[in-house]
Amino acid sequence: MSQRSTLLKGVSWFLIISSVISLIRSIRALVAAGGFMNVQLGELPEFIRNGMSAIVGIIFALTMISCIFDIICGIAGLRSGSVNTVLILGVIMIVFAAVSIVFSLGSGIAAVLKSLVGAVVPVLYYIGAKKCVQ
Repeated sequence: MSQRSTLLKGVSWFLIISSVISLIRSIRALVAAGGFMNVQLGELPEFIRNGMSAIVGIIFALTMISCIFDIICGIAGLRSGSVNTVLILGVIMIVFAAVSIVFSLGSGIAAVLKSLVGAVVPVLYYIGAKKCVQ
């Protein structure tokens, strides 16, 4: 078991804190969206309201999965376990960031820039994990 790098510890703490904040914000947004949909969409046909509810539910579930995965990565980066596990988690995070960049390509330059900035954390996580191996 090797010494954890300061970079990996810092990025791990950032992942944990930002993911907890994202979880709280997502739950708040879900509650607000539910209230909005009950009030504003009341006049629409039921199948449209159900479709909107399904979309909101899918987005919420994906956000929850992403936040929980980031918390797991952050905890793994802080624990004195296997460096190989942390490296694999870093690669998975980079792949997810790359997929996010690809999906944002059709959404305009602002979305692409946001995805590129979002890819910095996984890259720093991986670099910090690589420093543990050396």
